[in-house]
Amino acid sequence: MSECPGKSKAKPCPANSQRQSRGMPLIEAAANVVAGYGLAVGRQLLVFPLIRLETTLRQSLQIGALFTAFSLARSYVLRRLFERLGARGFSSTKKGA
Repeated sequence: MSECPGKSKAKPCPANSQRQSRGMPLIEAAANVVAGYGLAVGRQLLVFPLIRLETTLRQSLQIGALFTAFSLARSYVLRRLFERLGARGFSSTKKGA
């Protein structure tokens, strides 16, 4: 356990409760999105012919890259939003309610 920033030194924090830097959520989101990219393109190659949508491999890779960029941005923005909400105390229950 390490000390929490802004907290009494008498109360240590769990290691995972420290605030992440702005770069770590981006790296985490990128790893998640990149890992799913191959599966997404593979699904396109399987599903598109079933609905009579003909694309080349290059077009499928381009479509996958575009959706990957959107997914990466969405994941990063949501991660930052929830981190900010948690920092304001929305993640804990109100006492005395």
